[in-house]
Amino acid sequence: RADLFAGLGRVYARTGRINRALQAFDRALQLNPDEAEAHAGRGDVYRQLRDHARALASYEKAITLGAGSAEIYEGLGAMYFASNHMEDAAAAFSRAIEMDDKLTDAHEGLGHTLASLNRPKDSIRAFKRALRQDLRRVSVYIGIGNMYRILGHFDDARAAYQRASELNELHPAPVCGLGEIFLAKNEPEKASLAFRSAIRLDPRWAPAHKGLGVANRLLGKTRDALYGYQKAVELAPQDPEAHLGLAETYVDLNDLDEALAASQHATQLAPHDANVHTALGNIYLRLRDYPAAKDAFEKALSFGPRLAVAYVGAGKTLIGLEQPAKALQYFRRALSIDEESVPAYIGLGDTYRCLKEYEDAVEAYRKALELAPQSAVALVGLSQILLRQGELDEALVQIEQALELAPQLAEAQFTLGEIMRKLDRRDESIQAYQRAIR
Repeated sequence: RADLFAGLGRVYARTGRINRALQAFDRALQLNPDEAEAHAGRGDVYRQLRDHARALASYEKAITLGAGSAEIYEGLGAMYFASNHMEDAAAAFSRAIEMDDKLTDAHEGLGHTLASLNRPKDSIRAFKRALRQDLRRVSVYIGIGNMYRILGHFDDARAAYQRASELNELHPAPVCGLGEIFLAKNEPEKASLAFRSAIRLDPRWAPAHKGLGVANRLLGKTRDALYGYQKAVELAPQDPEAHLGLAETYVDLNDLDEALAASQHATQLAPHDANVHTALGNIYLRLRDYPAAKDAFEKALSFGPRLAVAYVGAGKTLIGLEQPAKALQYFRRALSIDEESVPAYIGLGDTYRCLKEYEDAVEAYRKALELAPQSAVALVGLSQILLRQGELDEALVQIEQALELAPQLAEAQFTLGEIMRKLDRRDESIQAYQRAIR
């Protein structure tokens, strides 16, 4: 009898004898291919083995044959979630809850799914319903903390993380969450301490290494940041954010070949992520591969049509392709999305300079400096216009400010060389050109 073998498989599964369980379920299906409980049991076993594709197929078959219990729909939702089919996962978890409102796993699963769908408020509600059934579930408090952090409710996030740590003081995720709060509040030193604490709790906790990479990059500790991202990639090779952070750190080190490789890997892992394609486009810009940059920014805008930084990148690309009139449209579009985008104003200034509309260029650079007085790039652009207009003393003032902020900026050193040449200060001009080359 197929049902007896299905029951035997359940017993084996509960006692951890996975191979015996699979053999029993297979025997049941040999006797009756439509034995729904055997398909459901195989789904549970494959779920334990993290064979998501087979588990998903087994659960779907069980439901088709009429074995639609709340637990099976919860398992189906978990497999959809693991397969990154979030809308299907949300539907399956919701169906499980309709059938059994006290199924904690279904409420928690729905919470995580809604978080992935960028619905933090709905996610929090689902997590709180899970807590009605189980007040000691650490993963739910972590989920709530993450959502409050995303919403900017840092006190509520901190309280959730602290409760999670009270329940399990050895879990690194709540400590890592506190580090993320410090990053959001622009406190990289405190963030670094939190991430280091998380790593001490679990040296293989990839999010902590990634967070430490972010903190060290903000602190200007580029080599330490590189190690953090490399460790995160080693521990979580499927995390596109880790590869993206690694790419950006290689850019900081001017190692553009490694940056390109890491960024391309990120696009393979997240082919529909606008931010990933934008980062790739920016690297191609640095390499002056304008056709490739154009393709990357077009992909970014197809996935994120309101991503201002992608419009800025596309505008810079069009300048490189000697299409400044068209570039204006992209910078203006960026400013329509983010009216305080400093890179967009700098891009406008660069474009107007290409079009020899110098008054408009000066206005754009000054607007950028009004928003970001410490922008060395805007100071360089303004200095170059003043140089062209023959206002050498004012140009020198602007370029010296730029060099105080960014002494290694090659374009600033070159502009200084040009100003010194115009001022007949030959030795200083040569020295500036040499620094630009280095």
